Amino acid sequence: DREAIAKTFGYGYYKAAYQVPVPGNPAFVTTIAGHKYDPAKAKQLLTDAGYPNGFKTSIIAGTTTIDINTAYQAYFAAVGIQASLDVADPARGQQLMAGGTWHNALLNSGTVTYANFNNILAQWFGSPSIFFKSTKKPDGWDALINASFASPKPDPVLMQKCAQALYDDSTVITTVYDTAQFAITNQVHDAGLGAYGSFSGWDPASAWLSKP
Repeated sequence: DREAIAKTFGYGYYKAAYQVPVPGNPAFVTTIAGHKYDPAKAKQLLTDAGYPNGFKTSIIAGTTTIDINTAYQAYFAAVGIQASLDVADPARGQQLMAGGTWHNALLNSGTVTYANFNNILAQWFGSPSIFFKSTKKPDGWDALINASFASPKPDPVLMQKCAQALYDDSTVITTVYDTAQFAITNQVHDAGLGAYGSFSGWDPASAWLSKP
C-alpha cells in the first residue's frame, strides 16, 4: 500500500511511486495509473503462479531502512509470503547493488533522481550498468535505451518508452518518492540546491550570504 507507506514513513515528504521517473520529469508517463493495493488479486496471482500457500523469501534491507522494510514484511505476510529481514551494512549493501549475487531474495534499494532520465537509465538499467547488473531487463531493452541515448538531446518520447517498458515488465517495484531536504536560513542565496536533480549538486562558487 504505497499511499499508506508514504503517509506513515514520509512525514509529509514522501509520495507514492508507481513508476521510476518522478512527476514533472520529461520521462514521466502520465497514462500509467499504477498497480493499486489489492491483496485479493495478489493471492490470486500467487495461486496462478503455483504458490497458493505463498513461499519463503527474504528482504535485503539497509541499516537505516529497517522500519519501512518491516512494513513491507507485514504486507507480504498478509498474502502468505514469509519474508525474513536480512539487514546489510552499507559496505555489503553497496557490493550487492554493484554486482553482488543473492538467492531467493528482494533487494530494497533507492535510486537517485536526475533531471536527465537517461542518466538514471545508464547508471541503474544500462547494458551493462553500474548498479543492478544482474537485473533481467524487458525484451528489446537494448534497442530502447540505445535509441534514447543516441538522441542529440533528451527526448521525452524515447525516455517515456523506456519508463513504460520498466513498468510493464515489473523490472522494479517502485514504492515511494523520497525528498531531498536542506536546512538553510533565508540569508543564503544562489546556492543552487536542488537545481541539478541531485541532492549532492549545488553552486558553492555562486553562493552568498546576506546580512540579517
